[in-house]
Amino acid sequence: MSTVRDLNLRVGWTIRRARQVRNLTQKSLARRCRMSQASISLIERGSRTNNLNTLKRVSEKLGFTMGELFELADSIKTESLRQILARQAEEAARDAGRRGWVSLKEVDRRLDGKSKS
Repeated sequence: MSTVRDLNLRVGWTIRRARQVRNLTQKSLARRCRMSQASISLIERGSRTNNLNTLKRVSEKLGFTMGELFELADSIKTESLRQILARQAEEAARDAGRRGWVSLKEVDRRLDGKSKS
């Protein structure tokens, strides 16, 4: 059974991949959805729990139903979530002007909801 955090990560990753496949930027998707770019970023990182209206709006603008969104998100395995979290941590470190890595132990801690942040 997935936790809310797992579900948010899976949905966010699915939205991000769908956006990238369609060659959309976060900014262009945000405009289509009448949302801020920051909101799209939070959704894609799994940092936010979204209401169903928001997910419906985003998924429709990407060309699929909410049912398809959850079906795709549900197909992502836990190991993939670990890789997603590690990649996000690397991107965050890069964005902050630092180079670094996150241990699998830290990734596991984040998956368990025991993040230090």
